[in-house]
Amino acid sequence: MTIRWQTMGRRIAWLVLAGIFTWRGSARAADTGTNITFNNGRWSLSGQVGVGNGGTGADLSGTGGTSQYVKQATSGAAFTVGTIPAVDLPTHTHQDSSNGGTLSTAALTAGTLPIARGGTNSTTALNNGKCMHSSAGAIVEASADCATGGTALVGMSTLGDLTAGNTVYVAPDTVDQAEARGQQRVANAATFTNVACASSASPGASKSFTVTFRRGTCGSFGSQPGSPPTCTITGSSSTTCSDTSNTLSVSAGQCWDASVVSDSGAATAVVSCTAERTS
Repeated sequence: MTIRWQTMGRRIAWLVLAGIFTWRGSARAADTGTNITFNNGRWSLSGQVGVGNGGTGADLSGTGGTSQYVKQATSGAAFTVGTIPAVDLPTHTHQDSSNGGTLSTAALTAGTLPIARGGTNSTTALNNGKCMHSSAGAIVEASADCATGGTALVGMSTLGDLTAGNTVYVAPDTVDQAEARGQQRVANAATFTNVACASSASPGASKSFTVTFRRGTCGSFGSQPGSPPTCTITGSSSTTCSDTSNTLSVSAGQCWDASVVSDSGAATAVVSCTAERTS
C-alpha cells in the first residue's frame, strides 16, 4: 500500500503523545523494498533506500578506506565502493598560457626544462655512447667514457695461486702468463694511481711478490715509463702493499696491465690489486 506519511504521521504522533492512541505497524515503500516501521512514536527504516528516493540503493556500512571511492556504474544503478580504474580517469590537455592555453610541440622544444621539473637543464646535443653526469647544475654527457668526470675503482687478481718464480699479467677480468693475452685496451685516455694489493699468504723470509703497472702498444709494450705504480709485498709477515704516489698514463687506443712477479722460492699465493682510474 501507499501511505501519505507526512499527514498521517503527524496525526498518529499527536495521538500517541496525547496518550489517546498506541499504534504499532509497518509499511513497505514503493521503491526498492525499504521497510518503514512506526512503533510507539518512533519511525525506523530497514533495507536500503533506493537511488530514486535519494538513497544509495546499497548497504555501504562495510566499505570505504584508503583509495576507495563511491561510484555509480550506470544511470540509476545502486552505489558501489572501490578504486578508480584507469579507464575512468579523464584525459586532459596541459595548459601553457604562453602558447594560447594549449601545450604544443613548439612549447616543448623551446627553452630548457629544469632539473626540478624532470629535465636536464641542458641544451647540449648528445653524441651517444657516453655516460651522463651532473656538471654546473645540468645533466650532460661525459666527454669520454664512464670514468670521465670522476674516479673509477678497478680490480684485478691472479685468480689462481701464483707459484714461486713465475710471472703473470693481470687486468680486470683477465690473467695470463703471456702478456699479449693478459692486457686490456682503453678507448679513451686514462690514468691509474693509488694502487693497493693484498696476497692470500706472505711471500716468506726475504721473498717478494712485485706488482708493476705497464702500458704500451697492444701486443708488445716495449719500453715503460720511468716510475709506474709499483707495489711490493715482502717478508714472512707481510700480505699487503700500496703505491699512492706514482701514476700510469695510458693513451687512447693503448693497452695496459699489471705484471705480478713471484720470487724464486716464494710461497704460493693469490695476489689481488685495486687501482683508481681517472681520465
